[in-house]
Amino acid sequence: MSVNAAFITTLILNIIIASSKLVIGTLLKWPTLAADGIHTFSDGLTNIIALVSIRFASKPKDENHPYGHGRIESMAMLVIVAFLVYLSFEVLSKGLTQILNPVPITYNPLMIVMLVLAFSFDITVVSIKFFVGKKHQHRLLLADAKHSLSDMMSTVLVGASALFVVGLGFDPRFDGVLSILIGLLIFRIAIEVFKESAKELLDEAILTPERIEAIVLTHPLVHSIHEVRSRLSGKIIYLDFHAQCDPELTLITTHTLVHDLEVMIQKELGDHVHVIVHVEPLGHHYHQRSSF
Repeated sequence: MSVNAAFITTLILNIIIASSKLVIGTLLKWPTLAADGIHTFSDGLTNIIALVSIRFASKPKDENHPYGHGRIESMAMLVIVAFLVYLSFEVLSKGLTQILNPVPITYNPLMIVMLVLAFSFDITVVSIKFFVGKKHQHRLLLADAKHSLSDMMSTVLVGASALFVVGLGFDPRFDGVLSILIGLLIFRIAIEVFKESAKELLDEAILTPERIEAIVLTHPLVHSIHEVRSRLSGKIIYLDFHAQCDPELTLITTHTLVHDLEVMIQKELGDHVHVIVHVEPLGHHYHQRSSF
């Protein structure tokens, strides 16, 4: 299954189950289920945002964007974060309202049917996103999978609400407490997604110098490397470093060396790694690179 197919499939599943949760939650006057329905709708909305961002991110590089448009996906993740923060406060508000002005919850057979159906859908959505996301190493899909995982966990809390409030006769305010837990859960997921998007937007190092050194130093013409830098842009990793070599190397040999290093790194790490090598004569200090 492709990334796009995974987003479309889970979008359809999310719309079906979210609508069911909202309708049943409203009819049964079950605030926690209704809040969980809003959470599930947010998962569907993130699917739509992701599909749009993937389309724009796949555009080829141009004169104004020489590194391509891959970071659009990280920007989309920030949009998801903003929505999740807003959503968490909405759910927290509903939970607080249930605590201050509790609405009694009465048993209805639809509760059991709804919980089984919701949990089945949630497991399917989470499984699809994690499986396809790991298969394609797609950061946006994996980040969205965490959002879906929180939806599954909130469904568990809804089940707990049914057990304690309806089955065991707990005070209806307990349902409000669980709604607040759902809101806090959504907020936590928002923080996790924000951290993931920040890695790319803040140019966090993607590859360790030790890993690159282990590959490069297997070439007989390279004595040492330094100034190793890497960053992520969409699916592309940009890597550059300085390699110290024999000062007697010819220009043709040096050019061949750079090409060899690029092939060696891509063979080990993948074609999505773009490599730039600055070759220095052995013993030359970087701050002495110019005599002007």
